[in-house]
Amino acid sequence: MGPTSSSADASQAGMSRLGGPKESGGESERPPTSSGAGTSHGGAKKKDGKKDKEKPKDVSSAVLFQRARERLQEAAISDQKALEVYSSFERVLGAALKKKGMKIPELLRDWDSEGKGEIKKIAFRQKVRGSLGIKANNSEIDNFFNSMDEDKGGSLDLAELKPALKFLLDSAYDAEAEAEALRRRAEECRAKAAQIEEAAKATEAAEKAEASVVELKSAITGPPAVQLGKIITSRNLKVSDIIIKWDPSNDGSVDKKEFRENVKELGVKASDDEIDTLFDSLDEDGGGSLGAPELKLALVNLMNDAKAAVLQVADIEASAHALRKVASKLQQVLHTEEKAKVKAEKEAKEAAEREAASKAEEEREVVEEKKKERLVAAMKKAEEKAAFEAKIVARRNNKEAADSGLAPMQELEA
Repeated sequence: MGPTSSSADASQAGMSRLGGPKESGGESERPPTSSGAGTSHGGAKKKDGKKDKEKPKDVSSAVLFQRARERLQEAAISDQKALEVYSSFERVLGAALKKKGMKIPELLRDWDSEGKGEIKKIAFRQKVRGSLGIKANNSEIDNFFNSMDEDKGGSLDLAELKPALKFLLDSAYDAEAEAEALRRRAEECRAKAAQIEEAAKATEAAEKAEASVVELKSAITGPPAVQLGKIITSRNLKVSDIIIKWDPSNDGSVDKKEFRENVKELGVKASDDEIDTLFDSLDEDGGGSLGAPELKLALVNLMNDAKAAVLQVADIEASAHALRKVASKLQQVLHTEEKAKVKAEKEAKEAAEREAASKAEEEREVVEEKKKERLVAAMKKAEEKAAFEAKIVARRNNKEAADSGLAPMQELEA
């Protein structure tokens, strides 16, 4: 029976060779790869340590998938809010007025069809339910009517109806703009979710490939066939030398006991039964010993399996590196965009604060100016009052003097 090392065992052997401790007596050889397997996760070269530090670390695919779900939730919330912007009575009424496409003067004529210059509460209800077709209860309609009835006279005259209609139309336009902004926000969230999900899938693929590499590299132990192929390959042992050493009697064969002892001496970690099972799989004729040709073929096959596993590991590692490079690039784009967004929001907030501060200062200056104007007006009024009172006192004094003959009337008149 010939050697029966499986491809999975061979892969483990190769990975053990790459990731396990070096065997004594020789150095591990790793085949060269063109894709640069074995570099760090982000594919970042360490030529410039400063740049390495500045580059943000990749986050896990789980974190990215969660962020994508959060963006989709934000989109759903924005869509729902967009539907709710017309929920208030004022906006429903305003939307109905806007839909008629009439200007305010035309609406005034339409609502004041009798030409009385006013509209009563009952007539207002009829207009809302009739010509506008709005389903609303009396309390909703009356609450709005009363809020616009400034003099509380029970009717809206043209002076009250005009601002009321303008308020309703403005409410409709505000609702339309708000709904559009919310829908636009929802679309942005969905687009961002798709972008994040793309990065998440790429990161997940890289993680799986990297986990496979780590798992195979960490396979220091395994079936005796895997370990034996790895040890022979890693130590660069010659098959002919092994056969000579294992057959000190030069009888041209190795029995089960000799095989077990020599395999353990090489460093294979396995039980006697496991090694005996390997021996039986190599003993094609079942004679209880392995002839030199039979042993040579078996050992060569084990070595070839180990070398093939090394190449396979290198390919998987190169693939993992390429996947990580793609994932890192996508994550870097996300990070850059998020950083730019935060910066823009910060600048917008600072600009709004500056504008508010400027407006507050302007209002303060206006208040101060009005205070000064009132103070000047009060001082002027006080001066005028004082001058008037002084004039009255002077006239009274002059009159008293004239009455007592102390001064001529001409002087008084002067």
